[in-house]
Amino acid sequence: MNDVSYGVTGSLFDLDAAPSPANPSVCTVMNIYTVNITPAAGHTLGSGNGNGMLALDSTVMNEQFANATSMTVRINPDAPVGFRNALWESVNLRINESRICGNIHTYPDPSNLEVLVMFDTIPNMTLNRKNTEISLAAY
Repeated sequence: MNDVSYGVTGSLFDLDAAPSPANPSVCTVMNIYTVNITPAAGHTLGSGNGNGMLALDSTVMNEQFANATSMTVRINPDAPVGFRNALWESVNLRINESRICGNIHTYPDPSNLEVLVMFDTIPNMTLNRKNTEISLAAY
């Protein structure tokens, strides 16, 4: 499984930052898009060599945080190594692309699989988080 290409990781985390109309070198809004995939209750493994049915149940939650000073993005350390490494690379790429704004500072910590993102207090930063929860089952 370490040789599997995990191209899907690029679609599990994304963000974009909006420059301030008053000063385009800083951002005042950051939109964060996350996807969390978990096995449905009682469905921790799916395998077989015949016909099967895949069941997906998804919900979307929107949250807004005004006057944010920081956020931390963490990756589940229990994920398979290949997937975890690909997701870590994808998250870092997207976060580093947000650094075009002079008021966003990033501090990656590969040993804990997390990135601390800090925002200057002026101008105020608003975070909009859209999280898609997907429950996956195979029958």
